[in-house]
Amino acid sequence: MGFLDAAARKALDAQRFTFFRTIQLHKALEPVEKVGSAAQRATAYRVKESISNSAEALIEKHSDALPDDCARAPSHLATVALAIAAQRELLLEASGEQYMLANANKVRTVVAGGLGVFAPPTGEPPYAVPAMWIPNRLSVIFSGGIFFPARKHALLERMLGNFEADLGKAFTLEHVEPAPTRRMTKCFYTEICKAEEEPLLAPIFTAMHEVTFAGVPGYVFEREGESGACVFRFDGGQRSA
Repeated sequence: MGFLDAAARKALDAQRFTFFRTIQLHKALEPVEKVGSAAQRATAYRVKESISNSAEALIEKHSDALPDDCARAPSHLATVALAIAAQRELLLEASGEQYMLANANKVRTVVAGGLGVFAPPTGEPPYAVPAMWIPNRLSVIFSGGIFFPARKHALLERMLGNFEADLGKAFTLEHVEPAPTRRMTKCFYTEICKAEEEPLLAPIFTAMHEVTFAGVPGYVFEREGESGACVFRFDGGQRSA
């Protein structure tokens, strides 16, 4: 258990650094009256401390859900814990009379932004920027996969293998047709959101999954309800006869 604690804390430190550099707290905490920059910095520091403490409590609470011998799981737990903690602490802070009204959807927009996802404040489904579109497309072109299906299939299998290794045992993917299509039957992020009764946040992570293979010709992402299950469907990449 000591190793898990150390791994989880290391993962939280890394995720927290990136998350707090990206999230725009001021968009959820808009003061009714103008305040000085020093006061804004003090508020941001205090709120970040509250988010960090809340995230640590969530990690400790769900540490038993981490699969054995999975180096990636603590990082995934840290990510979803930070999202849930930020949603709750920002909503709590924004409820103060010194701030403009901020509902759950508005706060979710800010939290999603910290993860590189855009969640419309109107409550519509989130979507992520397809940052891997160009690298993925270039990989297909330079491998010859555009012209040779067998090469595309080999490339996709390598890409999917890397994806599965990054997810680790906290997620479950199964092979479905047409090869090399995968179906995610277990999403660790969604399970933690469900356990914490935060269904509004789960679609953020589905949006992150969706853009994983953006830019690959023939790739289609299919959502399956609110369970977190989804399909990474590929065509035109079958083995040659």
